[in-house]
Amino acid sequence: MEAEKSIVNLWLEGSGFLTINDINAGKSVIDIIAIRLSEKGVEKAQHVEVSCSLKGELPASEYLKRFEGAEIKNKISEVLKKYASRVSEWENVLVTNADIPRGMLGSIKVVPFSHALSEVMERIDTQNYQSNIKRALQLIKYTYLKPELIRNIGGRRFKRELKSIAIEHLTQDEMIKQLCSDESSVDRILRKSKLRNDPKKLGAMLKHMLTIAERKALSEEVMTAEQRARRKKVKEKKLSSFYR
Repeated sequence: MEAEKSIVNLWLEGSGFLTINDINAGKSVIDIIAIRLSEKGVEKAQHVEVSCSLKGELPASEYLKRFEGAEIKNKISEVLKKYASRVSEWENVLVTNADIPRGMLGSIKVVPFSHALSEVMERIDTQNYQSNIKRALQLIKYTYLKPELIRNIGGRRFKRELKSIAIEHLTQDEMIKQLCSDESSVDRILRKSKLRNDPKKLGAMLKHMLTIAERKALSEEVMTAEQRARRKKVKEKKLSSFYR
């Protein structure tokens, strides 16, 4: 089972659902049928599809076809009848990391995968589990994330920290690629860099990095900027300073 589907299963189970996975329905495979039982029988039923892609979003039609078709609906009805003969309706739910506008998929409920993951992470404890997914989430929560963040899991601070972790773990090549494509990024980094407090160190670094032609161009640019600044200063001198 894919990691994302395992996490969604944990999320559903934590919300009181019984889950049935990978159900053959003709040419299609239903990801999850989730059933929440009560003393009176089936309290709630869901047809849950999971779609997480790191390469971009799919067309809306690709999501919709996972819920449509007589074979899919007949199979869900067949499974639900094993738990309660009167169950004829269920909620369609798509759990995804795609940014899908509200209403784009009609009546299908869209749940961000990040929401399911945050709730699973919040619930995960330190018990010994045989599940590799649960163990991996334990290690992330209790050894990788800072201990004080556990209390704020799912909140704004947690999201800021995740973003920080992601930035810290960018490879050098990825950073260089990003900087090469955006000159303004270089400007912002240099303006905020602590190197500005140590001109000698900054100068030595630039001297090492630049070619002779580049150093000459930089020197001319600096001199030109200084000349403009001096001319501006003279121009803005008060008239009274000439009468002493």
